[in-house]
Amino acid sequence: MRVNALDAARGVMLVLSVSAEAVLSPRPEAFRHTPWAGLHYYDWIFPLFVTLSGCGMAFLFRGRINWRRNARRVGVLVAAGLAYNYVVDPTRGWEHLRYTGVLQMYAALVLLIGVLHLVLRRAGHWAGLTLAVSIAMTAYWYGVSRHCPGGMPQPTCNPTLAIDTTFIPIDHLYRLGQRGFEPEGVLGVLGALTTASAGVTAGHLIKERGNSKALGRRLLLWSLITAAVGLGLWQIVPGLKWLWTPSFGLVTGSAGLLLLTAWYWLIDDGPLATRMLPLSRPLRALGRNSLLVYFGSHVAMMLMLRVGDPDLPHRVAEHLSWTGNPEVAWVVLSVLAWWALAILLDRRRIYVRA
Repeated sequence: MRVNALDAARGVMLVLSVSAEAVLSPRPEAFRHTPWAGLHYYDWIFPLFVTLSGCGMAFLFRGRINWRRNARRVGVLVAAGLAYNYVVDPTRGWEHLRYTGVLQMYAALVLLIGVLHLVLRRAGHWAGLTLAVSIAMTAYWYGVSRHCPGGMPQPTCNPTLAIDTTFIPIDHLYRLGQRGFEPEGVLGVLGALTTASAGVTAGHLIKERGNSKALGRRLLLWSLITAAVGLGLWQIVPGLKWLWTPSFGLVTGSAGLLLLTAWYWLIDDGPLATRMLPLSRPLRALGRNSLLVYFGSHVAMMLMLRVGDPDLPHRVAEHLSWTGNPEVAWVVLSVLAWWALAILLDRRRIYVRA
């Protein structure tokens, strides 16, 4: 089952992702991750991917789950994540290769959400899980952080390394553990589950309600609930991207839900749907290869930045000086290149999936 609004929302997310990744150095502060608490523009993008992927998983795990296929999917994601880590920092070599990472986190979410679908089959179940996990994790972070400076987790005052070194040697964790935390470990996965399950809830709402007139209102209501709960929990434990606290997970997840809701009204159920649906086709084609474009654009940019001195992107930007703003022109060129690839693959019905 293809969901037009989901594909279009993924397309928007990919435009934001590719354009943000293509910004050349020196990068403005908004295009770098926040040092600790709070949110920069760059911090919203991966949670958008997680939320919309969660929505897709509601359809992926409908009916009987193919566990062999899901195990293969998880294995491919983990292997790709290890290869991605090697590309990010080849100087660590295999001896100190980082075992955790964003693709590994995504693989854990795919596995966890698949297992949870054995007992949670309806939108109400997933909404309850989202809120219960968020409240429980916030209570946990509050309890373990009361002795920390400011009463909130700090880079060197958090339990992530103590937990994750139980399973993984410290020299295979993020920055060899020298930053004092592990962003994609056990607690990070549980935090990301709040974001993903918010998306799963939306997916089940779509499955259960189809194209009914009430669906748009229900999606909007769920978006507002996640935002309100996230902002409320922010007053207890603030949004920390590096630890994926529930306040961070729900607030950023609500943005993905609102994006999905807006596109549902635009192309599935609104008064302009019959006109907007054909116009959104290029955007939907981009969204159908979200895994390839999202992670492929990151890898491609990293590799190009290592070619030559000055690096390849800056040299290409120099040739775009006739535009008057070569840095922006490079960003536009990057988006158009990935978009063209996605449209070509969509026409040939080639989709890169784990």
